[in-house]
Amino acid sequence: MRRKISLGLALAIVFLAIAGTAAATAAVTMRTYNSIIRDLPSRSSLYATVSEIDDIVRNNYFGEINDSLLNADLSEGYAEGIGDGYSYYMSAAQYARYQDELRGQMVGVGAGVFYDPTDAGLYVAEVSENSPAA
Repeated sequence: MRRKISLGLALAIVFLAIAGTAAATAAVTMRTYNSIIRDLPSRSSLYATVSEIDDIVRNNYFGEINDSLLNADLSEGYAEGIGDGYSYYMSAAQYARYQDELRGQMVGVGAGVFYDPTDAGLYVAEVSENSPAA
């Protein structure tokens, strides 16, 4: 014999199924969202600080701001600010030259130099093997 269920019970079962599906979807969505955006409050604080500095400078600086130079220097400062002596920022052109060096497609005499402003001198920091400078 077939047993019929009441309309109220059928609606309750449908409602529970919908609620369960919504809860499962919310849990999966939150897990995915949290893995994509980690530590949102501290990032938000960092962005707010940078935005506040930018607003103050743009409202009070009388010169012209070169946004591309500002972004490059901000990126360089960020890499320096983490305190790791082995991390540094490279522009796209610097990275391309670096990749060429790794592949052995160097252009130049093969000497890495740096400028010391205190002595106003140019110093050789490294010499590449099998280069004209070696």
